[in-house]
Amino acid sequence: MRVTLTGLVLSICLVLGAGLARAEIPNELRGRRIIGVRVGGDSAQIAGPEITGIPPGELLDRSVVRGAIQRLLASGRWVDVQVEAEPATDGVVLVFYLEPRIFLRRIEVRGQDQLDEQMVRDALGVSAGA
Repeated sequence: MRVTLTGLVLSICLVLGAGLARAEIPNELRGRRIIGVRVGGDSAQIAGPEITGIPPGELLDRSVVRGAIQRLLASGRWVDVQVEAEPATDGVVLVFYLEPRIFLRRIEVRGQDQLDEQMVRDALGVSAGA
């Protein structure tokens, strides 16, 4: 059985202005030993569990989850962090779903004779040198 720590079980609210993360952990999971941490989804191919900074054996509480989320977002590599828990007999496994920040180094506009290059940039929402 998987318990989603986002939504009903754990709601992580990011207050953009203050840059704070709030984690709500239900009583039945609070204090359970974290026996594993993994990165789920497509991001598992580019990041390992050590990126969360949560060592196995740590007790699950708000400050542990909040700290990991804040570190991940502060790194600038991720634009969204979701956390789920998979209860186990001897503890809980945290699964982090990370949405990577996409960086474009260069955009070239070629083969378009009808539109001005600036019009194409405006339509894409990018500016030269940005």
